[in-house]
Amino acid sequence: MAAARSTEMRILSVYRGFLALYPSEFREEYSRELCLAFSDRWREQRSPAGLLMVWLEALAGISMKSPRRIRI
Repeated sequence: MAAARSTEMRILSVYRGFLALYPSEFREEYSRELCLAFSDRWREQRSPAGLLMVWLEALAGISMKSPRRIRI
């Protein structure tokens, strides 16, 4: 259980890094909700393919909606 929680915290830390593409005002207001939603989706997945889809959806959303565009 502790190992799973540690992995989740590391994954969430990486996700927060991608949120840096949003303006600081947006992050201050919405990062908590975005992180909670990402964590919920992450915990729901049981397969490597499902976990990959969570990441792809998250990165696609960030890249399409952030003013600082990233190329995937």
